[in-house]
Amino acid sequence: MPRTLSFADGLGTGLASSALLVLVWLVSKTGAYEAMYQELGNAPMPALTRLMFHPLWTYGAPALVIALGALVLVGRIRFAMLAIAVLAIALAAVTYQGLLGPVFALAGNIR
Repeated sequence: MPRTLSFADGLGTGLASSALLVLVWLVSKTGAYEAMYQELGNAPMPALTRLMFHPLWTYGAPALVIALGALVLVGRIRFAMLAIAVLAIALAAVTYQGLLGPVFALAGNIR
């Protein structure tokens, strides 16, 4: 008999799905940021920013969260959904920093 779902499962599911929506929104903006950075010329881009434009990150990061979430909901492992929520939040934060890092770096140099 499968175990009943707990508050932690619901909290993890809510946090993970919210972070997944933010991650998908950020990933959908990578094309616009890539075009903007190409217009800046041949300035060297940080490795993290170049990683954000790779299709493996663009499709792989959201797919990883979805796949792990589906596995956990089928297996009903206690507190695993909270761990996936932390992973989804971390992926969204890294994506945000990777996309906007060069903008933040240039902001102090504008006169």
